[in-house]
Amino acid sequence: MVNADRVQGQLLRRRYAGDVRRLDLELEAALRGIRPVATEHRADKPQGKLDRYELGTVVVLSERPRLVFAVAYSRLGNDCVARSGVEELWFSLQRLWDAVYRHGQHERVAMPLIGDGLSRVDFLDPESLLRLLVLSFVTRSQERRICRELRIVLRPEVFRRIDLDEVEAFLGSLGSGPPRS
Repeated sequence: MVNADRVQGQLLRRRYAGDVRRLDLELEAALRGIRPVATEHRADKPQGKLDRYELGTVVVLSERPRLVFAVAYSRLGNDCVARSGVEELWFSLQRLWDAVYRHGQHERVAMPLIGDGLSRVDFLDPESLLRLLVLSFVTRSQERRICRELRIVLRPEVFRRIDLDEVEAFLGSLGSGPPRS
């Protein structure tokens, strides 16, 4: 079951008009050619998909100009509880930036603050997750240009929990802070 308030639920509602079958078909097509690392038995996993893919697997959905980069950054247990950590998130973000570089044609990218919810990276507060996401982007961008602009979209309740002065200072320390007037 997809939580309607989370990123996957919003994607399902906004891009697929709630049509789970259409999203599943698109995911299946995008995953063709990617070998699962394991396949569960229905007796062990009564709900959900049975194929398991490597963390960091990225598939591109939809069509230009609005591509969706779906990245596996957590493991969904047979109990239907997602689990992830900083190392898994960092690795997955690096693979995400590689996919954006290959398929995004240097266009603008908008993304949510991943990890702040049901993926269970909840031992990091939203501000720390934001810093991790930005640091991963800046690090990869020093190797090559990923996109011309990255927009990180925050839910209002998450936005209120972030100290913008601290984030600005962090961005400045990376040499990629907002332009000064």
